[in-house]
Formats: sequence, structure tokens, C-alpha cells
Amino acid sequence: MAENDEVLGLEAIKEYQDLWQSGLIVGFIIDAKEEFLVSLSPEDGWHDNTNGAVPEVLRALGGLFSLDDVETPEDLLAVISYYKSYTNALSADEGLSKSVDCTEFVTQAYRLYQKVKIKPILREPVDSFLAVRASEKLDKYRDRILQMDGSLSAKAEPFESIPVDERESTETTSIQNNEYAFVREEDYWDITFEKQKLKPIKHHGGFVYIQHLLQNPGNIVGALDLSLLNNPAPPPILPEYKQHFRLKD
Repeated sequence: MAENDEVLGLEAIKEYQDLWQSGLIVGFIIDAKEEFLVSLSPEDGWHDNTNGAVPEVLRALGGLFSLDDVETPEDLLAVISYYKSYTNALSADEGLSKSVDCTEFVTQAYRLYQKVKIKPILREPVDSFLAVRASEKLDKYRDRILQMDGSLSAKAEPFESIPVDERESTETTSIQNNEYAFVREEDYWDITFEKQKLKPIKHHGGFVYIQHLLQNPGNIVGALDLSLLNNPAPPPILPEYKQHFRLKD
């Protein structure tokens, strides 16, 4: 085992170890549908429900991806490899290895094993798993998949991530060339499609949602995010989590 300082992702995890130990973070790592960023308004931008913990570890270990995309044994190997990068990092620290619940990594891998319909069917995990046991269990799932199909590689690469810093939109060449536009001007919307400008349309709240989706192609946007565009208000922080949040300088 490499020295702790050399374990990929461990430093980023230790910086927010209180949040990891609270159980708040793992769910956001498991699946991109669990959104840690919430859009407050176009003016106020995004609110991070993890106070920077998830973006920090994603820069070190990569992610996020949607488990809805897992369809094949190759996909599942990629997920297991991704989950193990976290359980291995947590295992490298004595305190974190004994305090961070990693059960969700195992149970989600099992559900995906069932979804992909790999045989033989494994017994559903019923125990709780800390980091070391979680890594061992994930290894067993990986080995079983490889036994079923020798053509697969144990070095499957994780899915390509959705970088956190790309949540904000950038102008495309088409927009720069005035081929497309969806812009609000006071109480009306100016819309251009393939260089054909439409007659201005009176404002309606739903147009704000359309504009936001157009500005975030390929990104996952939740219903709550959209609703906050027309009704900006910071999401409440549950009382049991307040003690775990700290402001960064």
C-alpha cells in the first residue's frame, strides 16, 4: 500500500472528513441523479449542498455518471472500478476506514449486477460495510463478472465524467454565428432557429425553463433546479446536517 499522502483522492476526502463521516457525501457520489448542486437563479448561480466536498473529490477521482446508462457487463465493471477508487482511498486512512459507511457502494453494485442479469445470481448483501470490506466485496463482484466472460478486461475505464466546472454554459459556434437564439428582452422573447428569426413572443414562465435547458446541453437538470429559476430561494439545510457545514475561506 502506498503512503497515505500518495493515495489518489484521500487528501480531498480528509479535507471534509466530518461530512464523509456524517453519511452526507456517499449518496451524491453513487449516482449523478443525486444532485448536490442546486440552481438558485440565473443571477445567484449554484448552491452546493456539500459545501465543496463533492467537487473537491471529483477533481481528484472523477465522476459523475448516471446509473441509468449501465446496460452491459462492461458498464458494470466501469462502475465497480469507479466505486473502488473511493473505497480504496477511504481504506488507506485508519480513521476513515472505521468511520465512513460504504454500504451503499456495495448495495448499488449488487442492484446493477441484477439489472445487467449476470449469472449466477449472487446473494443480496445484508450486512453493513466499512471501506475495507466494501472493497473486498466489490472485488468479488468484479471477479464473478470476469469469470462469466473472459473477454472482458479487469482494467475497464470509468465512464467519462461530467466536470463540475462545466455546469455553467458556454456559447457554441452556432450561437456565435447567430444561427440560434433564445433570449429574453424585458417582457418578450427573441427566438432564432437556423438563422430564421421568429416574431417576438410574450414572456411566459416556462420559457425560463427552456432557456436554462438550452444553456446546459448534456447536463442533468432536476425539477427542483428548474422550479427555483422562477421562484428563487435557497434550499433549506436539514437541522441534522447544519453542524457538519463549515464556511471555507
